[in-house]
Amino acid sequence: AGDRDRARRHWELPAEAFVVGHMGRLAEEKNLPAFVDAARRHPDLLFTVAGDGPLRGYVEQAARDNDNLHYAGWIARSSLGAMLDEQDILVLPSHVESFGTVALEAMARGRLVLVSAACGITAWRRLRSALYCVEPGEDVAGALARIRALPAAEHRRVRVPPFDARELDLAAMLE
Repeated sequence: AGDRDRARRHWELPAEAFVVGHMGRLAEEKNLPAFVDAARRHPDLLFTVAGDGPLRGYVEQAARDNDNLHYAGWIARSSLGAMLDEQDILVLPSHVESFGTVALEAMARGRLVLVSAACGITAWRRLRSALYCVEPGEDVAGALARIRALPAAEHRRVRVPPFDARELDLAAMLE
């Protein structure tokens, strides 16, 4: 909890807030409207977006229109960890995502992660068990409500058993 508390003080966020984050390129394939819609439908949660790209103006306007949506802009790689530490859950609602490296980084920091089925990280069996996925027929707002309704003890965290990279069987990882 120490990293989380420190990060929230750094970003001037309320300690009790449930923070939903998105980090990445602000582009059409990232499905940012789904993230913004979730912010509109969950005014009791705090949403943060970090990144830059062609949809920056859209995100800036959404942040002006929604008191619970904060646009942090582009952040330096050296600030990535602190930004992840402030979040309770990272959301990648992408239409296309070859892997989702930031999801892996969030998992390594003990954060909950919600991804769309289009995120390549879901193909890795050892990682998939530690993720939440937007279910068929569900939107990001509904998935967040589902996850929030679970007892905290049931929240998935990284539970990938340790392994030696030299022993990796790529085919088995993808099963």
